Amino acid sequence: MQNPLKMNQQINALENDPQMQQYFNTLPKYVQENIKQSGAKFSNLNELQQCAQNLTQTQQ
Repeated sequence: MQNPLKMNQQINALENDPQMQQYFNTLPKYVQENIKQSGAKFSNLNELQQCAQNLTQTQQ
């Protein structure tokens, strides 16, 4: 079972990391919505960027 503290850090990473927030806000609205609706959790900016890149590639 995953450490609850680590899970909480992953859940809050997007909310608490200004760099991740800034990047997220530059994404197209449909990508932002897909990420929100998917419930995906990111522990760092690289994970968020990879997810966004995958979503934008599938929409083209």
